[in-house]
Amino acid sequence: MRRRVPQIKDLEHLVSGISPPDRHSLVSTYIKQDEELPTPAEAYALPTGTHVWAIVGHMLVSGDDVDKAACYYDLNPQAVCAAVIYAVEHPHAIAQRLVANASYWTSPELDSTRS
Repeated sequence: MRRRVPQIKDLEHLVSGISPPDRHSLVSTYIKQDEELPTPAEAYALPTGTHVWAIVGHMLVSGDDVDKAACYYDLNPQAVCAAVIYAVEHPHAIAQRLVANASYWTSPELDSTRS
């Protein structure tokens, strides 16, 4: 039996109780666009600069525990919630960035440089 791959929408329950104005406030406080690459895929969380895709990817793989992700990335839980909100609002861009990252780490070219 094939295992189901977690999706960004699977994290929505973590922020479903947050009102739209509070969601906007969290995102505007904790999520910033990269000035050189101003796409949703390159947005990052303050204060550490950890990319939204990295936070969300970590949560999809290791579980959807906001406090654990906050501890892992040295962020406060509100910043992690903001990253989840942002990812839920921009699922295709974040998913594409996750795929690009996974493709890099599994590429044959990378394997040839490890020898």
